[in-house]
Amino acid sequence: MAESLTAEQIARDREQGYLVPQNHIPDDWSAPIHAEIARFEKQTFDTIT
Repeated sequence: MAESLTAEQIARDREQGYLVPQNHIPDDWSAPIHAEIARFEKQTFDTIT
């Protein structure tokens, strides 16, 4: 297992704002979390604009 992130991983994490340990969190768990984060971000953005 690699002990450091690749440039691609760093770029993705900067864009998405979080790390997800590969192959440790099933998609059926992470999808609802992603949806809730998106909902929260939209709600926050709508509140400040």
